[in-house]
Amino acid sequence: MSHRALRRMRQEREPQFLALQDNNNSSDESSDDDAEPVSSKPSTAFAMIDDDDDDDDDDSSSSSKPNPRSSSAENYAMDAATTATAAKNVSITKKQSIDEQVDDWDALLQEYQLKDEERQQGQDPVTNNGTKSVPNYYGIITAGIDSRDLDIDHVMRTSFVGGNTGSDNQSSNSKPRSSRRGNRQNFVFGPPKDNWPRPPHYVGGGMGMASYDDLQKEDTNSSPIHVPMPYYHMEEDDLRRPPLSQWFQFTFSDSYHRDMDDFETIEESGDANLMAMFVAHHPFIASALLQLSKVLYQTRQNQDGLALLKRCLYVLECAALNSFLKMEAYGRTALMDIFVEENYPFFHALFLLMRVSHVAGLYRTALAVSRLLLSLDPLRDPEHVLLSMDYFALACDTESCDEWLVNLVESNVLSVFCEDVESEEVLLECGLLDMPNWSFSYALALFRIHQKDSLDHDAKEKADRAIQRAVFRFPTVVRDLFTKNEVDVNSRSFQTDWPSVLEFVNELIREFGVTTAASTRRIVAYYTIVGIFVQQNCHLWKSSAVLKWLYDNLQVLKVSTKTKIQIPQLCSAILRYHRCDPSNFKDTFETMPVEINPLEPDTVAFSLTIDTNRPRLLQRGSRESRGRQNDEDGAIEMVEDAAVNPVPESSHQNTDILGLERQEQNTAQPFLLPHSCVSSWEYLGEGGKHVLFSFEHSDNGNNEPMNPWKGKLLRIAKSQICLADHMCEMNQVMDPYGTSGRFVAPFLVSPQDNRSMQNDNQSLFYIRHIVAPYLSPFVDVPDTILLTWQFLKDLREKALLSGRIPTSRQSDWEAKEADGNDKLLGYQPCAILVVDYRNIQPSSSPSFQQSYVRYSIELKPKAGYLAFSPLVEPKHRVKYRQSRFRSLQQLHQQGHWTKGWAKGDKQVNYTMSLYDPLDLFSGQKSRIEKAVTNMYSVPQNNLGIWCNDERMRFPQQDLSSRGNSSDDRNLMIQALLVEILCSTDAQDLLRQVQQWQRLDVLDVDGAVLVYQRLVKLCESKEAAENLLDQVPCKTVTRVDDKTTPALPALESSPFQFHEMDLQEQNNLRVFCQTISDFRDWLNKAVQEHTSGRLCDTPYMDSTRGSLLALIEHDLSKSACVFLLRNWLLSLMMCDVGIFIAVEECREWNGSDVTQDNTIKVVTIPYDGGTRCFRYSLHVIDVDPKPAKKLRGRSEAEAAFQFLN
Repeated sequence: MSHRALRRMRQEREPQFLALQDNNNSSDESSDDDAEPVSSKPSTAFAMIDDDDDDDDDDSSSSSKPNPRSSSAENYAMDAATTATAAKNVSITKKQSIDEQVDDWDALLQEYQLKDEERQQGQDPVTNNGTKSVPNYYGIITAGIDSRDLDIDHVMRTSFVGGNTGSDNQSSNSKPRSSRRGNRQNFVFGPPKDNWPRPPHYVGGGMGMASYDDLQKEDTNSSPIHVPMPYYHMEEDDLRRPPLSQWFQFTFSDSYHRDMDDFETIEESGDANLMAMFVAHHPFIASALLQLSKVLYQTRQNQDGLALLKRCLYVLECAALNSFLKMEAYGRTALMDIFVEENYPFFHALFLLMRVSHVAGLYRTALAVSRLLLSLDPLRDPEHVLLSMDYFALACDTESCDEWLVNLVESNVLSVFCEDVESEEVLLECGLLDMPNWSFSYALALFRIHQKDSLDHDAKEKADRAIQRAVFRFPTVVRDLFTKNEVDVNSRSFQTDWPSVLEFVNELIREFGVTTAASTRRIVAYYTIVGIFVQQNCHLWKSSAVLKWLYDNLQVLKVSTKTKIQIPQLCSAILRYHRCDPSNFKDTFETMPVEINPLEPDTVAFSLTIDTNRPRLLQRGSRESRGRQNDEDGAIEMVEDAAVNPVPESSHQNTDILGLERQEQNTAQPFLLPHSCVSSWEYLGEGGKHVLFSFEHSDNGNNEPMNPWKGKLLRIAKSQICLADHMCEMNQVMDPYGTSGRFVAPFLVSPQDNRSMQNDNQSLFYIRHIVAPYLSPFVDVPDTILLTWQFLKDLREKALLSGRIPTSRQSDWEAKEADGNDKLLGYQPCAILVVDYRNIQPSSSPSFQQSYVRYSIELKPKAGYLAFSPLVEPKHRVKYRQSRFRSLQQLHQQGHWTKGWAKGDKQVNYTMSLYDPLDLFSGQKSRIEKAVTNMYSVPQNNLGIWCNDERMRFPQQDLSSRGNSSDDRNLMIQALLVEILCSTDAQDLLRQVQQWQRLDVLDVDGAVLVYQRLVKLCESKEAAENLLDQVPCKTVTRVDDKTTPALPALESSPFQFHEMDLQEQNNLRVFCQTISDFRDWLNKAVQEHTSGRLCDTPYMDSTRGSLLALIEHDLSKSACVFLLRNWLLSLMMCDVGIFIAVEECREWNGSDVTQDNTIKVVTIPYDGGTRCFRYSLHVIDVDPKPAKKLRGRSEAEAAFQFLN
């Protein structure tokens, strides 16, 4: 122990010795004085007399003067003088005694230090009478705790009213409690409310407590009780293994067990109001109080939640033995096993109290509770309090807390144990400095001690060594702290040169990644610990003094590390925190929106009042009394209470107890497209899955009403068109009167039962709630419309006769018969009605005269990014060097790949396109011109242009047109397209498209691996694909959520991941962080290799190996679905089309031509002048990609090996 601590302890002890001696002297004087009783005075009065000797002399001299009033007064004065003189003599004698005791205090501390050293060396301490005492090996954890810090109300009053009354000044300022309360129980967690009766004891139907030793003695016939691991594997004389007498367990009576069974029934129902009613009828069931308290905190009713939490702790404290919660000066010695069912509520109540204190900023209470919680099971840390206890100690910002943290680390008492069935070792063990948070907090505590006490010269050296060791072992913490605190690491000054230092840190991080790549689960646990540490401690590392100290030590570490860097492996025992929930360590509670609060105010108020005369909520009666014969245990019936209004069903009809919305897709009944208009729909084009028909209706100059289908396109699935003939035959059999051409009522089913409509409704829901909010205003939400089979049959025949269907697509139009005709009886065909973007809204501006020349341009930009996933196969790493489109063009030319649009084509000569999507998405006009020129030269299916609804032929398709006016028009269109694509709105659109394209953090190679993992978890491909094809009911809003950080590399994802199990979230975050780090490294490596050839490195292989292990062992079903949904969204964005409608302006004076913000104006130079065009931008083909796209991808992707 340092001299600073001894000096502080001496100063604290001296007033206590003085007060104690005063009380002894007062007792002696009272016993010796038999003449007249003297009224007792507070001990502080004696202390004031002892501190002022001069005043005593003045009082004694003045009291000897005669008093003219009466002789009795004179006698009283003389007696007072005599008493004062005697008191002065006693004071002098007492002071001499105290000085001797204070002088001997160092010797006393030395004796205790010797005993501690003997204990750590394995020797049993010996008492004065020669008998061995039970050692308190873990006493340092709770030593010095002020029990008042466990009372959250007391700490709240003293923290915000009377200032900080922490352990640094409690000893000198606090007064002893009045003796009148000596016969009353002192409650550790604060006194109960006046209206709280004492809970029933074990004998009365409540809870009790017993030690393992007592339980063993009571039940001699059962098997012996063993302490849990790792204590069980230690030798009996090992000081780390407490005896059975120090292990305690709560016990439930039979009546309490029945109440717990009822509570579990209520809990499984998920009804929060029913749980509140249960608490009202059973006010002393700790588990129910705790659960309802959590729900109240989730619904923003913190005051009521705290009241129930305090009642829960009151119930548990009343059930506990007095020796269990006794706070000794040198720590407590009682332990408890959380995995005993009866002990579970106590652990979780303490943890919730710690969380509440943390959220309220009461760090004294949070620290005291966390220390108490750790002392219950110090080697296993079941509630993971070691992840935040260091922060609470530092946040108290007191010298005593800093010193306690340092002493705890340097005592080497604590070790974290973990059982790992996959390891060759039975038990894994690590010390506090093997955990990144304690390593950095220990260094910061030493630095603070040095700042507060300049005489302690050793603290600075120890702090420097500690921070250097922490940075070297856990370098990612430095990067995360700088990022969280937004430190300007690019700045240089006379004192700091951050770029040079950060280069060394990045080198450490890369080496750290190589060293720890094989230990996947340890990496997950490590990033969990680091994430919690940075989230909590970041503001403690923000001051200029701390940053300067950290910078100086980084410089020293950089200079001293001249040989090859070798980062030590992570300690295996941190697997203890592999499944830790990071949200439990936030400074806020996750709450429900106010509008979906499931709790009724009257029900909550009813649960807060205690009435022990209320009956049981769930009555278990006999079968005879209720006449029920099928329930052997008796019926469970709810008791109606007149004081409680029935809970309205609407209060929780759309939410469960966690406030999660149920998915509801309320789709209105769609219209039926009449068969009479089939002649007005003309074939326009098709893709691989759908066909487009345009409405071509002329009113022949008649003033007919506006046709609702004008300006619309009909998008129909090919699978429905091919079934039309077969379904019409079936309808003819079932409808011999031939009415199926119109509409047969029995074939109309609700949208929920219609399989075809289910798919289309999901697609519309996907567009409406996921795509449209992000790409607004460039996307319009389409509508669903019902068709008849006869309509589809006639439409198919008309399209086949039109001659417009490409040769390569004609095989898709062959008639088919469905398998299982009975399954199609309720199959109602439907289509999607979309806007025809070829027409621009007419302008009403007088400054604009419309022209009759209209252009419609459709381009498919494809994937405008380079692969950055570490999961790319080593043979496929050409993806890091060139875009996927360019690679597929080369593979197609070599015969290793066949493009979908080219299947069935008879062309002999294949012209490879030189278009590169990276040019189009570059944002540079020169590269955009290059992209347009190359796309125009070889359009393939990436560019289509229509002039007044007539498809134009490109120069290489129409050689006869070269050299005439067609060349001028083509040059004009190219220049026009470049200007439009360089406009601000087009660049915004391209950035948005590229942002979602980069959600491909897996690449195809990684998506196949995650898909295989999902199939394994779902046990079939069908189940996995059905799960992926379900449209998520919740998406992330575009407003940044400061409380919950987005996943690295997936910051722009629209899908929620917060509703996963929080351990699943943690594994997913580690997975994404690894990809993000690899992406940053790859970008830098590509810049350094200007030749374009990127050599394989061990870092690539090690990172890929770590992710493969994560996929194989740690990715859950929800995480796989989340990653694959993002991959499918990226795939969809790589296939979207950008539709540009252009109309030339004959005259324009420069003013606005329309109020529609989607219509813009652009001018291009032409023949010495300018030509003006109005244009609009829209995104098409935004349907979700089906999960079956993942089938067979691995075999097709193998073709990339031919490009290396």
